[in-house]
Amino acid sequence: MRSLKRSLVVLFAMVMFFAFSTGASANTAVVTAIATSASARLSNASTVVYSATLPSIPTTDDGMLYLYQLMPFEYSVSANDPCIASAPVSVNPSFAFGLTDAAGASRICSKFALCALIGGKPVMLANAQYITNPEVAAYATRPLQGVGFVEPTNKMVLYRVGETNIAAVLRDNYSTAVIVNRADSTLINPSAKKGDSHPIRGPKMYYQFNASTAQGVVKLYETMSYFTANTRVDEFIIGNEVNNRIWNYAAAPDWSSYVRDYAQAFRVSYNAIKSVNANAKVYVSIDQMWNMDHPAGSYKYYEYMDGLDFLIEFNADIMTEGNIDWNLCQHPYPNPMLYAKFWDMSGCSGGDTYAAQVAAGQVVTFQNLPVMTGFMSLPVMKNTRGAVREIILPEIGITQAQGVEVQAAAMMACYQAARNNPCIKRIYYHRMNEGGKSNFSTTGISEEMYNSLITDNAGKYNDWAKNYIGISDWRQIVSY
Repeated sequence: MRSLKRSLVVLFAMVMFFAFSTGASANTAVVTAIATSASARLSNASTVVYSATLPSIPTTDDGMLYLYQLMPFEYSVSANDPCIASAPVSVNPSFAFGLTDAAGASRICSKFALCALIGGKPVMLANAQYITNPEVAAYATRPLQGVGFVEPTNKMVLYRVGETNIAAVLRDNYSTAVIVNRADSTLINPSAKKGDSHPIRGPKMYYQFNASTAQGVVKLYETMSYFTANTRVDEFIIGNEVNNRIWNYAAAPDWSSYVRDYAQAFRVSYNAIKSVNANAKVYVSIDQMWNMDHPAGSYKYYEYMDGLDFLIEFNADIMTEGNIDWNLCQHPYPNPMLYAKFWDMSGCSGGDTYAAQVAAGQVVTFQNLPVMTGFMSLPVMKNTRGAVREIILPEIGITQAQGVEVQAAAMMACYQAARNNPCIKRIYYHRMNEGGKSNFSTTGISEEMYNSLITDNAGKYNDWAKNYIGISDWRQIVSY
């Protein structure tokens, strides 16, 4: 799909995140003072402060600067956008205004654009900025639930909007929720309802959330706020494997638009969640395809965007409109998914090819986690405090197909690879029997192994697994 070379070019471009996006304004050529910084932040639970720095005083029609309120899907100022503040031109403009407007509507999911009148039209002087500290307005903050390094099966829920009983989510005291949609029409991205010039093969499991219409933004905000306030969940995963259109379907005209639309929905979700519970954590979900290029025109080119390129473009979109503390979850299944004996690929058809993909970093499994965590440790990928974003592995399925002893040994290898990687905060074993070789349930020694890992007590099972595999050090088969 996208080559690593192209990825690095985009990564370099992220440093220039205050350069205009291509859709920012048709009049950017006449601007003489593009902002070198801009931000919108809450100074208290009811007041927003927007500030910017300009390199020089812009030449304007009337000597004034204006602040406009935009919807998440707007990237230029239109005649319908409200002007909420104005001030004489200066190199350090600042505006303070209410978090709610005159009609009582919250601006928590809006973004704000600094403009000047040039040639009779409002011209943007900076990329529009979202409120980047919505947690200041939180009204239902609660302590995080105590969950160990291996999250128990009964602490995570797949919440299908409009299908899953929210009362049951509250009753069962889940700590982590994967939030997806296929039933609520308003929350389906509009492009998913149109014709697709490159249809995916297989079913559309879930749909990309809609933050591309005013109605969708309102519904998404209300859905996320209500779910946060009415459950005990404090870790929110927005969509499932969203770099893959099977699991996050939208018929976007290109991958950049696809990522941008997801970033809009993520931002609305993030601000909605954090403005209820300041301690909540919000995650982007990707699959194991990391840097797997496919030629344009092939069906796989249009089926998924590899995780590396997705994260580069997503982070660039977020940074452009105000950095926030988004986090990452990834699913490092073995490669191939239904072959657990990764240390000996001789029994796997095409085993050499699969092993080469892992060795080259085309796929990220629990064998080569530093490929991903090293990338996330780059300065440009870090959070607002300059730290590596929290990374969890909430879906790791290890099959019984080669036997429960192989399964148990692979589970321990996965545990050791993640436990010894300082960037990984938590893992979660997918333990359902989905039929055939997709039997990820644990029995016998693999069940004993699982129970020991839940208590973070590897004990004798660590030595047993190494002896079973025939190694003396885990770094002989996994990296960390």
